[in-house]
Amino acid sequence: TIAVLSFGVMFGFTISGSQDRDAYEFQRSQAQCQQLIEQAESFSYDDLFAIAGAPLIFPQGNLTCSITVTQIQADLVAITANVQTTVADTYQVTLTTLKTMKQESL
Repeated sequence: TIAVLSFGVMFGFTISGSQDRDAYEFQRSQAQCQQLIEQAESFSYDDLFAIAGAPLIFPQGNLTCSITVTQIQADLVAITANVQTTVADTYQVTLTTLKTMKQESL
């Protein structure tokens, strides 16, 4: 009886630890994605337009990060940041913001 209860408690701890790790990795991915967006927003419109099209991809530890700039109109670009973990349980976070030539982020 004690062995069965002990197994249940240990199983609960294992599941709880796994969920904590998953939550941590997801929050870390979100924070990294937000940081990428903030960095890209600081670029001038001309610099963003120069890198529009193909994504810029760079690994950071167990994260694969990318920024893609898409010209929507002559004075409007979309900045998309994507962060994906490369651990067993893969998480992907994508954030998009808009920036106008008037240097206003929407």
